[in-house]
Amino acid sequence: MGKKILLLCCFCAGILTWFAACGKSNGLLADVTPEKDKTVAFVEYQKEASVSYTMSDSEAVDEFLEQIDHLSAEPAEEWTNELVTLPIYGIAVLQKPEGDALGAHITYGYWSNGYWVTADGQAYKMKLPTEALKEDYEWEEKPFFTIRTLAAVKPLVVDEQGWKKELLTEAQPAATIPGLVTSATKEGDTLTVSVDNQGETAYMGDKYDYVLEVCLDEVWYDLPFAVWGRYSRGEVPWFDSGVKSTLTYSLDIYGSLPAGTYRLVTGSEEDRENLVEFVLP
Repeated sequence: MGKKILLLCCFCAGILTWFAACGKSNGLLADVTPEKDKTVAFVEYQKEASVSYTMSDSEAVDEFLEQIDHLSAEPAEEWTNELVTLPIYGIAVLQKPEGDALGAHITYGYWSNGYWVTADGQAYKMKLPTEALKEDYEWEEKPFFTIRTLAAVKPLVVDEQGWKKELLTEAQPAATIPGLVTSATKEGDTLTVSVDNQGETAYMGDKYDYVLEVCLDEVWYDLPFAVWGRYSRGEVPWFDSGVKSTLTYSLDIYGSLPAGTYRLVTGSEEDRENLVEFVLP
């Protein structure tokens, strides 16, 4: 009789512990405030065949975030990004502060192969019900084709050894600008491009957006931004014939960069131009 009572007590204690764990916040979304004006993006990244799921319905968003908040998560000191496999799932919460139409706060987390990884590289062992999350909510679906869509995913795709090409997307071709001879130096987050227009005509780029790409085994790859909220903006390229000039570009949105061969590409996705290639030691 005593053994039966002991077993019953252990069973009841286990049930209570399970219920307590189910109702406990894992703290991974602690900086998400209870404002109603929120948008959630749930992304499934599989390189060129990726999908972004978004929703803004306040009740559905709160339900989704509560579900994520109550998943069991334990710190994983053993994690390295050698454990990362495709697909990578990401969750981003966009919050617009009351009275500030332009300001926004973003909370990020990425999940791969049983681990949740925060934007600052903290890892947690966690089971994420990815298929149920896609099926249980009404999402607006949109395909995307580049890792540049995944801001703050850097801890998963780069380490001291460099970029992991198997997780990056290949960059689209970029045309060489006729007559321009360029070189670049990087100091801090600033890239200074020296331009010598040896062509017979002046050249002006039609866009002032720019992106950074890396060359790995003779193939160019897109790079993710380290932070969200500041898309790359530089100077409008204008080079008179026979004139030497310099341009400066801020690379702070990419964070620290490992050694390698990089290029700065200007223009739109439909009209990409390779402004300069350079090597970082």
